[in-house]
Amino acid sequence: MFNPTEAVPAWQVGVTAAMLFPASLLGPDFATVMHGPLPERPFVATGGINLAGVEGWLADGAPAVAVGSALIGDALDDEDHTAPWPPARRESARSRPIP
Repeated sequence: MFNPTEAVPAWQVGVTAAMLFPASLLGPDFATVMHGPLPERPFVATGGINLAGVEGWLADGAPAVAVGSALIGDALDDEDHTAPWPPARRESARSRPIP
């Protein structure tokens, strides 16, 4: 979603949280901007976010951040999909529950 006009119809049909995608192009300040006209609505940041960017999104009001490729790294590049995913293991130790 890029603007409140896109978000309002989603809530009218029962959506509980809207994705800001691609979040990496929008930047964490965008969550703050969207909360101006829609202060009670949660926006989940997803799309191209690296591990270093998670805290910025959370600090600017996103209740959750979706991080995909930054967690698995190149683990899916080889044929042994049972290989450990070091970034995911490292970051899961730092995770915290969503209030």
